[in-house]
Amino acid sequence: MAKILVPLDGSPVSEEALSLARQLASTLGGTLELVHVVEPVPLLDLLVSDRNGEAERYLARVAEGVAGAVPVRVRVLDGDPVTELLRCAHQAPDSLIVMATHRRAGLSRLLLGSVADKVVRGATVPVVVVRQSSSTVAPAPRRLLVPLDGSVKAEAALPLAVRLGREGAAIALVRVIPPPLPWAAGWVDDDPTQSDPGQLGRMVDEARLEARSSLAEVARDLRRRGLSVTWEVRLGRPGDEIVRAAETTGADLVLMATTGAHGSRRWSFGSVTDEVLRRSRGAVLVVPPRTQPDARPAPEPSGWASRTGGAARPRALPALEQLR
Repeated sequence: MAKILVPLDGSPVSEEALSLARQLASTLGGTLELVHVVEPVPLLDLLVSDRNGEAERYLARVAEGVAGAVPVRVRVLDGDPVTELLRCAHQAPDSLIVMATHRRAGLSRLLLGSVADKVVRGATVPVVVVRQSSSTVAPAPRRLLVPLDGSVKAEAALPLAVRLGREGAAIALVRVIPPPLPWAAGWVDDDPTQSDPGQLGRMVDEARLEARSSLAEVARDLRRRGLSVTWEVRLGRPGDEIVRAAETTGADLVLMATTGAHGSRRWSFGSVTDEVLRRSRGAVLVVPPRTQPDARPAPEPSGWASRTGGAARPRALPALEQLR
């Protein structure tokens, strides 16, 4: 990573992102860049003539506190917070944004709750959203959770997991099979009114078999790289099960892509990512679509096996090709 960008608004809450950002800068390499955006407020500007100077002094104090093993720079920008943060990241494609969220407002503060949401949706670089409070310096992430859905796009989170795994972090993979709707059993005869109760169970069994085969394949590829990897398949609502998996594995960081498979038999990874961001107690790293590999997805990547049954055939992992 060339830069680890940390937006700060002067509040203690925004500064909670600093510990993780510093550790990621040390682990991934690169410069820690502290950013403060001064929003134009005409009435306030009449009273406070040195808002930029005040912001520079604030960032200098914070930089002095985090300086050490990684280089630290400060940057004061003028304008709309979301626009300026996205522009800053776009200028450094090999960068990572690490930001905390809160819903406090004020003339001199970013609305980081809404800003984080808009940055995640608009960023062309990965974004880490920090929600958990900590009064001490957090260690580097040691337990990672990577949710997958069988699609190439969902695997776009794997390269960063590999880079962190090479520094000693254990990787847990999870794939969630959503329960089929009762009328889905009618697919066998192409007639939703003639459903077979036993078919629902068979569909779940086939989906579980395909999911296990897919995760085992990814795990084998990662273990060949010397990484510590575990995996599990869950049945339920994807958002619920991913949040539970993060808790049961003790994950320090959840890494997931914003978009996966779509369709009547596939769950929308974008909406699931949004749900995990809002419900997770810890940090979530989001890989946006623009940084994902442009590759043809594998057939039936949703967790449901094909109608002919059986596990998916082995395939390459395009997201990891850049690391070979």
